[in-house]
Amino acid sequence: MNYTKYIEFWLKGILGRKKVIIDRIKSVSEIDFRGLKTSADLAIFDFDDTLVEFGGQLNSDMFDLLKKLKSMKYEVAVFSNCSKQRTEELDKILKPLGIYNVVRSDKPSPKGFIETMKHFDISPEKTIAIGDKIGTEMYGAYLAGIKFRILVEPFSYIFGGKKASIFHRILRKTEKVAYKIVNR
Repeated sequence: MNYTKYIEFWLKGILGRKKVIIDRIKSVSEIDFRGLKTSADLAIFDFDDTLVEFGGQLNSDMFDLLKKLKSMKYEVAVFSNCSKQRTEELDKILKPLGIYNVVRSDKPSPKGFIETMKHFDISPEKTIAIGDKIGTEMYGAYLAGIKFRILVEPFSYIFGGKKASIFHRILRKTEKVAYKIVNR
C-alpha cells in the first residue's frame, strides 16, 4: 500500500468531499456489464475480497464472469496489492485467459491504473474500476481519472470464506462511515 497516497485520501478525498465512488453494488456478479459496454471497454478489478475471498482462489463463477467479459470484447485487468509470490500465482491463472495482471500495484497510487490503461490504449473515460475499498481501489481510480468507479461489498461478506485481517476490516468500515458522513 502507498501510505502517502492513503493519507492523502483522508485529507483530500474524505475531508475534500471528493466523489470517489460513482456506484455501489453488492457484488461483481450483479454489475450490468452488458449495459456498461456501450460506454466502457476496459474493466479493472481488485482481486482479494472483490473477485475471491481474501487470499482465495478464483472459483468457477468468477472464472466464468471473466471469460464472459472477454467474450463481450472487454479488456480485463486484475490489480492487487498482494505479494510478489501471489502476483506470480495469479499470472499463471490469468494469462491464459488474456487477462492483464498489474504487478505490485501500490494502491492507492494511480500509477498501476494508468499503466493498465496505457497497456490497452484505452482512455479513463472508457474504463471501469471495481473494488471493495474506498481508500485504495476507489481513490486510486479517482486519481487516475477513471470515469466508472464501482464499490462492491467484500466477497467474503457476501459469499463467505476467509475475511481480510481485522486491521483491514476496521479500515474499510472507517472509510465507509467517514465517506458517508461527509458526502450526505
